[in-house]
Amino acid sequence: MFVFVNAKDNKIELHVEQQHLGSASSAAELALLFAANNITFGTSIHCSSSIDFCEEEGFAAPGDAAQLITAAIEMVEV
Repeated sequence: MFVFVNAKDNKIELHVEQQHLGSASSAAELALLFAANNITFGTSIHCSSSIDFCEEEGFAAPGDAAQLITAAIEMVEV
């Protein structure tokens, strides 16, 4: 399964197998998307460079998008 995330408009967009599945502005929302699509800890998640430069997409500080993704995946129960 190919999982890809990018930052856009202060949200994380989730794509699986090149299909856009939704976007989330909080770790809890993203965790729901992950859980609904069987994305758990240990799944390879590929990130756009927009994750590294998330402040250009409305996030408050560099690293905020990556922290949101990490927090979300930690919320998903295996």
